[in-house]
Amino acid sequence: MKRLVFLITLILIFTLIFHPAPAVGKVTRMVITTGSTGANMYIFAIAMTKIWHKKVKGVSFSVQSSAGQTENMKLLAKNEVEFGFIASPEAPEAMEGTGRFKGQGDLFKKMRGIYAYPYGGIQYVTLADSRITKMSDLKGKKISIGAPGSVGATLFNPLILKEHGITKDNATFMYLAPNVSGDQLKNFQIDALAFMTYPPIAQVTDVATVRKIRQLSLEEDAIQRIVKQIPGTYKETTPAKVYGKNQVNTEDIQTIGYSVIFATIEDIEANLIYSLTKAFWENIQEFHKSHVLAKMVIQKNFMRGMTVPLHKGAERYYKEVGWIK
Repeated sequence: MKRLVFLITLILIFTLIFHPAPAVGKVTRMVITTGSTGANMYIFAIAMTKIWHKKVKGVSFSVQSSAGQTENMKLLAKNEVEFGFIASPEAPEAMEGTGRFKGQGDLFKKMRGIYAYPYGGIQYVTLADSRITKMSDLKGKKISIGAPGSVGATLFNPLILKEHGITKDNATFMYLAPNVSGDQLKNFQIDALAFMTYPPIAQVTDVATVRKIRQLSLEEDAIQRIVKQIPGTYKETTPAKVYGKNQVNTEDIQTIGYSVIFATIEDIEANLIYSLTKAFWENIQEFHKSHVLAKMVIQKNFMRGMTVPLHKGAERYYKEVGWIK
């Protein structure tokens, strides 16, 4: 009996050695960094992961919120995430190691693009009864310019406000998250807020349900100077009544827009990026259902404001379908 047990044990050992059990499929786990929870970039990422989990084998994604595109760029540079949404105008400065990123070019040089899309116009919103009717009226006021570390707080709003004579010396800059900004404007704790996306945005819509609001147009000469200074920006017009009957504007709002890049890092394997890019564009109609702004992600726009090199995997797909040469 003992001999039989011994022989069976030997057979089992040899079976496991020479005929091992099938390995569980390897799963590549990756992180996408976005913006605040509920913002369009966060919704975009959720929609993309749904497509990829269904169409691309061996991948798993998690989506994380962040303080915005500047933080996303830094997380990519440090290899703490694999994908993120970054601001087109900010990327060249980082990759070249100039301006606010002086001496840091080596940190950002591996950033690569997958697609870009127009992100919309920058919105300056105030209460209608505040007597603030133009940008220069913001002198001496409390202005929310974006969450700490966001591209709005670090690049766009300080520059735009300066072009209208508004600086930290003659106004109070507040660094508030979008939902906090909306609540504080509604409750008269700040005088104006700045948002960087296509309207309508929920936080301003919420204010407009109980207060009359006004959007401020940028001065035309200021728009022209800013567009010349910052690559990836363009003049943008938004409708006068986008927030409904409680928006008192009677003329369309003149502002600047910019593009956002869905980015990765050079080290991510080209075949994987190719598969993700292919699955994304082949299921773009499903993606378009995720958010009104998702419909701006189309062939016509995919290179608009692409200020970083394309990842080789994405480039391979675009050449394959004839979108680039």
